[in-house]
Amino acid sequence: MTKAELLAATARGEGCLGRSKDDEPVFVLCARDITAASTVRTWAQTLVLCKDVPTAKIADAYALATQMEAWRAANGGKVPD
Repeated sequence: MTKAELLAATARGEGCLGRSKDDEPVFVLCARDITAASTVRTWAQTLVLCKDVPTAKIADAYALATQMEAWRAANGGKVPD
């Protein structure tokens, strides 16, 4: 999901940010972060161990990690802020 897509979904009350509480802590990873794709993959691997997690959610996470890697390869990366 791109920044623009995330902002639109959030405005509609969808997605993790749209459903989160105003005072709820969140953590955002951007593709330029050199650790982002591997972090997302680790998160997806952890979900495999959980019960009742839709396989589509796991597949989406792996696909996002691949998109992050492609974006970083095309645009450059950096250590986390």
